[in-house]
Amino acid sequence: MTHPLDRPIWSALTSRQADIAERVGDAVRLKPEYGVFAAAADASDRSRIALNYLDIAPEGLWCLERDPVEPPPGMLIVHHRGPCV
Repeated sequence: MTHPLDRPIWSALTSRQADIAERVGDAVRLKPEYGVFAAAADASDRSRIALNYLDIAPEGLWCLERDPVEPPPGMLIVHHRGPCV
């Protein structure tokens, strides 16, 4: 079992902050008026591809995870920071 802070965006937007989230299948993001953070349910292709169907802001989507995030097919990482520890 993982700690909620290992996946802070997924943990927040599928629980206490679900009312300010948009969800498409196995992906979730903050509503655009609140921010650019998003997360997939897990590292499966199905979950990562669901990110493509979210309303993507011009500045893109930002993921914050303990482990590196592999973008879904068709998405490009334009900026990456080191691990969040």
